[in-house]
Amino acid sequence: MLGIVINKGENYYTDIKDILNTIGDLYKKYKWLISGYECYPQDEKLAKLFSGKAVFISSVDLKNVLDIENFQLIWGVLSAIPQNISKEEVMKYKLPYAESNNEIWDESYPMQHPLADIEIIGWDSSATVIKSKDDSIIRMVKAKKGQAISLNEYNSSSNA
Repeated sequence: MLGIVINKGENYYTDIKDILNTIGDLYKKYKWLISGYECYPQDEKLAKLFSGKAVFISSVDLKNVLDIENFQLIWGVLSAIPQNISKEEVMKYKLPYAESNNEIWDESYPMQHPLADIEIIGWDSSATVIKSKDDSIIRMVKAKKGQAISLNEYNSSSNA
């Protein structure tokens, strides 16, 4: 499993729509668990949807939400769950979170949700961390986001 950090060159962190556009149609292969989040959509219906409880949403519904308002994810985790896995199965596990969770910076640490294939993590409006079981997804994001760096590289530069 590889991971990258995007903390330079973006208008803001975390721009969910931009990240999903970066991985292209791959996001459509999944349902999305959004948990441990802090965000403030201005649209009344979206504000209700994102009022604190975990959100489990289809890729179509996620796209529709972001078409209504591409709000900033300040803190939070989007976990890509294969389509064949039910909400009931997903909710049997501890919900992923970002705030105060330093384990997300460890490339050797597995994704928080055992059923997830990808994690997109918003870290305090200052960075986006992406982890994937499929290394080609990380390489694709890195190629499209030239200032993205590996978690190992980020950790080495942070500890220097």
